[in-house]
Amino acid sequence: MGTEPDSRPDAVLPVSSAPAIEPVPAVVLGLSATGLAVARALGRRGVRVTGVDTLRTPSATSRFVRFRRSPTPGTDAMLRFLIALAGEGGARPVLLATADEYAELIALNHDRLAGSFRLLTAPAAVVRDVSDKTRFMTLAADLGLPVPRAVTLGSGGVPSEVGTLRFPVVVKPDHFRAWSSERLRARGLAPAKAIPVADPGELRELVVRLGPLTERAVVQEMVVGQDDAHVDYHALAEPGGQIRAEFVGRKLRLSPPHFGLGTYVVSAHDPEVASLGREVLARLGYVGVANLNFKRDQRDGSLWLLEVNPRFSLWTALDVACGVDLPYWAYLTACGIAWAPPPAYPAGRRWVHALWDLRSMSGYRREAGPSWWSWMSSVLRADVEALGAWDDPLPLLASVAGAALRDARGRLPGRTR
Repeated sequence: MGTEPDSRPDAVLPVSSAPAIEPVPAVVLGLSATGLAVARALGRRGVRVTGVDTLRTPSATSRFVRFRRSPTPGTDAMLRFLIALAGEGGARPVLLATADEYAELIALNHDRLAGSFRLLTAPAAVVRDVSDKTRFMTLAADLGLPVPRAVTLGSGGVPSEVGTLRFPVVVKPDHFRAWSSERLRARGLAPAKAIPVADPGELRELVVRLGPLTERAVVQEMVVGQDDAHVDYHALAEPGGQIRAEFVGRKLRLSPPHFGLGTYVVSAHDPEVASLGREVLARLGYVGVANLNFKRDQRDGSLWLLEVNPRFSLWTALDVACGVDLPYWAYLTACGIAWAPPPAYPAGRRWVHALWDLRSMSGYRREAGPSWWSWMSSVLRADVEALGAWDDPLPLLASVAGAALRDARGRLPGRTR
């Protein structure tokens, strides 16, 4: 598990005008596994990286990161913090987002941040529209994007328009900030990106359980298929709309199973996904790094767009390990430096977030999914681990230690988990 920096010839970036001076620094917003992947990609290229987050996550222990604790995203204090941080160095840094709230922060405050940072971001209206599912439904209809039909719930119970949808459906928040794990658990629901619903009666029961959370929710037709029907398209679009680099990966396992984040992923070549991904970004007039989530419906083989995320993917480290160094290329583009990607990347390379993948196994085992031996074998075959790397071991060690400590505290008398 984990890889050393790739030394294959096709992973070496052929920069046509590499700077002879010290590289421009970078500020990475968000230090989840995504932020760690971005920081490592840049740090291994010699870029000085400042990692910003509201908490000191395990990724903050990386040798490629200078950690700075920040105010809450979306506040004026956060903007003042970033502008002051940019002024600490000589060169104007590149600012990169690795989570939805940071992508919104940059896009919606582009003019205020542009004087202090080098930015590469989609238009504010695009970021706002793709981040809000209600707005995205309208945008997708206007642009003719292949998005499953959906209806906004609101606070008035189940609207009559739900009768036009084909069941099963999923219920999901209209914005990433609308449902927290704590709010779902308080209503006896497991945290997930979407909640499956089999029929109208089950939907009415769920609406009652969600209570006020339905004010920020949509009901969408489910794309029926196994977890490996989820396929993602990652790309970097330059100003003017040209797709300079792209990558396709297929999810094999999710946490929680079926309606969560990808925890075990394989690189793939899928011309249909790549073609549709390019078409979607072109219609959006997109600029910067994008992560598009697709799923194939097992009933008819049709390919549906589930989400457009205006940021790096959770498993960006797999892209990089395959020679598609989106973090560094985005950095070079923001700096105005010419670059050329390698002509192809290998299919069949695997990425795992071992801790999250382990957490999802109890759900898979209840469904007679892979055995524990099969799971362990697949983890050991992975080429890249989300937190582990031979040249940067502390983030994984810190994460394992933190998980063990939380588990021990939960087992103390009088403590509940």
